[in-house]
Amino acid sequence: MKNKKTFVGIALLIVVLVLGIAYAAITDTLTIDGSAIAGVVDANFKVAFTGNTEVTNDAVAIAEAVDGEKTAELNVTGLKAAGETVTAKFEVDNTSNGLNADLAVAHVNDNTEYFEVTTSVENANIAVDGKTNVVVTVKLLKTPIEQQEANIDVTLTATAVVAD
Repeated sequence: MKNKKTFVGIALLIVVLVLGIAYAAITDTLTIDGSAIAGVVDANFKVAFTGNTEVTNDAVAIAEAVDGEKTAELNVTGLKAAGETVTAKFEVDNTSNGLNADLAVAHVNDNTEYFEVTTSVENANIAVDGKTNVVVTVKLLKTPIEQQEANIDVTLTATAVVAD
């Protein structure tokens, strides 16, 4: 009886091995190779001035967004004594499609003898549908004895960053 059980056990083991080998012999592996390419569309990234501005000053300033929301203008008049300042805040909106924006601001002032210009961004990383302010401050360094003018160019560079 013991030999019969051993024989049946070995026979079952052999049957299982044969079935496994037979299955492996008749199976096949299918592979799909491919690729995916995502294109860049400039219209997906939109950072612009909203037109909302705020001016705090000791003089007169006009600050506004112009030219399709990509350009803003700041005209300061009436600074008369050393230390007087004008600060303008320009609101910037990120209405991009799935892209955050990293902002950097720089400026050029062609009359550094009489005017000090400082620029900053309140939040340099704007999430989709977020807003921030670019702040420009113009300070009169010396009390002039004749009219002084400065050309001020502020450049705001927005870099697209993939949103999480």
